[in-house]
Amino acid sequence: ISFIQTQCERGRIGDLNKPTYLRTSGARSQGNNREMIMYGGFFDFNRARPGKRGLVPPFPPILERLVDHLISNNYLSEEVRPDSCIINQYDKGDCIPPHVDHQSYYRPISTLSLLGEEPMLVGTTFRTVKSSTWVPTCGKSVPLPRRSLLVLGGNSGDVAKHCISACKGKRISITLRKQPPPDWKPAESELVGKQKSGGIGNEGTDERPKKKALSGSAKRKKKMLKTMGKHTSGDFGKSNEHGSDSKISNTDQTTSGHEAKGQGKSKPASKANSETTKSAKQARRNARRLEQKKAATAASGGKP
Repeated sequence: ISFIQTQCERGRIGDLNKPTYLRTSGARSQGNNREMIMYGGFFDFNRARPGKRGLVPPFPPILERLVDHLISNNYLSEEVRPDSCIINQYDKGDCIPPHVDHQSYYRPISTLSLLGEEPMLVGTTFRTVKSSTWVPTCGKSVPLPRRSLLVLGGNSGDVAKHCISACKGKRISITLRKQPPPDWKPAESELVGKQKSGGIGNEGTDERPKKKALSGSAKRKKKMLKTMGKHTSGDFGKSNEHGSDSKISNTDQTTSGHEAKGQGKSKPASKANSETTKSAKQARRNARRLEQKKAATAASGGKP
């Protein structure tokens, strides 16, 4: 515990460079200030998958001793000896949203819990109670006493999601995983522009804001506005054409001594005059209707 707390202090003052030390921040964090330290293998939180090798330092001796202890006591198998570690330090209110560890990591995945005794929520679907707090609608709450080791394999590691709701106090977790082979490459669907972005500290969570489906009336309104926009842009283009043609016609008339009068280039001007006449007629009609309405209102004693 003292080793982890010391490393977090070093990270806060800049002695540990990114991405060895990270702290959740930004709009997605929702007040979550969980601190993370990575050893052995870098996990790319923005792409929710293993990142480039060599970006974080190897296991320190204290972690190597921990792994040796877990294997010698048959908690873990030598065949899946962990070579990647993420240490999370939680404060009151901190959390980790529902997620599934990337499929490229070997199973099982183990997590050692220290200090706090927050339960791990495991399930396929979750309901958000409030910010940073979830309840499994199809799953269960797994108690995690201090110094307990949770091993996720089979469906619990491949299918079910897991999360920690807002902590009631301080908590430390040490998650141990075996990385994919050095020649591993992400699937085409995970490449830039196609991957699910989780944001720092969210490990590809599905708890992202989703677009709300439009109602029928909203869809009709959107379609109507789109149609009106097309007509407006079309009329604007026509008016520009008329305006530019009129200018060209006036210039030609000036330079040629009014030789083009009554010919082809005067047509756009006549069209513009026609449009102006139509607008004036419409304005007069609207004015007459308004006067008739006022007169009818006055005749009825002010009643509409």
